[in-house]
Amino acid sequence: MRNLSSFDSGRGRGTSSLHSPKPQEARSATDNAETKTTTVAADIKHRTLMASLHRLAVATTHMSKLAMEWILR
Repeated sequence: MRNLSSFDSGRGRGTSSLHSPKPQEARSATDNAETKTTTVAADIKHRTLMASLHRLAVATTHMSKLAMEWILR
């Protein structure tokens, strides 16, 4: 098992290998992947919402036509 709190050159500052900073390239690649995932998820939600709104509009139009037919009898 690793010792996670080692001291840095006797200066008294504890460092942890779990919290070491990532290289900039790895961080930006991770950020890009997270951004793409978030964008894809938002796109799926948007498409689902728009499809639901379209179905609602079609149903409303259909009900309106049925109501007009019933009124005009």
